[in-house]
Amino acid sequence: MDLASNDYSKRSSIVGHIAPHQISAVRWLPRRSNDELYFVTGSLAETVNSVILWYFSVDKNSEDGLQLVPKSLAEFSVSNDVVGIEMLDSNNVVCATSDGKLMNINRFLFSGIISVLDVNEEDILAYRLMEKCSLKDLHGTNAFGSACSGISAYKQIVATAGEDGYVNIVAADVGEIVHTIKDPNNSSIRCVSLVHTNIVVAGRQSGFLDCYDTRQGGNNPVIYIDTKYEEDQDLNTPTCLNLSPNLNVTCGLECGTILLWDMRNPSNTTAMDGGHTSMLNEIRFAPERGNLMVSADTKGKIMQWGIQNRIQRLMESKSINSIDVDLTHIIAGGDSEMLFMIELYREN
Repeated sequence: MDLASNDYSKRSSIVGHIAPHQISAVRWLPRRSNDELYFVTGSLAETVNSVILWYFSVDKNSEDGLQLVPKSLAEFSVSNDVVGIEMLDSNNVVCATSDGKLMNINRFLFSGIISVLDVNEEDILAYRLMEKCSLKDLHGTNAFGSACSGISAYKQIVATAGEDGYVNIVAADVGEIVHTIKDPNNSSIRCVSLVHTNIVVAGRQSGFLDCYDTRQGGNNPVIYIDTKYEEDQDLNTPTCLNLSPNLNVTCGLECGTILLWDMRNPSNTTAMDGGHTSMLNEIRFAPERGNLMVSADTKGKIMQWGIQNRIQRLMESKSINSIDVDLTHIIAGGDSEMLFMIELYREN
């Protein structure tokens, strides 16, 4: 763990806790009160993976005083790697899993599944993760199937992306596919962002951001941009997407650059360099603080971008696969089998 400066370490805290597995996805639950700190994680690379509901409790016996310690509350087992988790609301979680299984010497079967889980509160600090519905084999047009590469949610609508180049729009409350976008070129999708009920952006392996309006039907994007803005074309593949509070599509690239794309002015794209030198895994924004963005990469670096593009390097570890931001803290996890709780930097 490497703090950026002595000055920063006085104003922020980073606490690491051992996790039971590598973490592929992490999301805060929406707070119902100021002292609630609940979150969910998904695992990968295990024989049996899981989605776990956690909360931070106060360890009054710690040497550092009132230290927050994660405690697991409930677990839902899944057979494949968790590739994404999103909160539909304070009581419902949607997770996507994807894996390949060797069926016989000539056949390797890929599959993609999403499950909607109810966070069922049975008593004080007694919870269960109960499956409400699930959809299997979401991607793939042949006997070998196709892996699911990510999900995004907007209220009760979920978009799934696949290596087959397809996007599925799912009504999570009823567990049904309501629309499928079939790219004519079958270009694999690396990331997806559902920016509104009918508007979805797909980041393709071929180096394009494609924006679709499902109300118009068809399989052609209404607008798109080419992310290959440098000579090294192979490193400009989109790897993560999110929508900023000012409605810019924010895209992380394999080379570590962050692109800001204004869909209202498609020719207006801004590149943010200097924060990362390796592939971006996730970009998140702090609620109620539209100027604060947090990003994480495969070398374990988490960056906090503030007013006037101020950058703070928070830490370094193994690959940080997923991050999330709430009102006061960042939660992060990755390949190091650690959970990191990071206090947000506050501008003076």
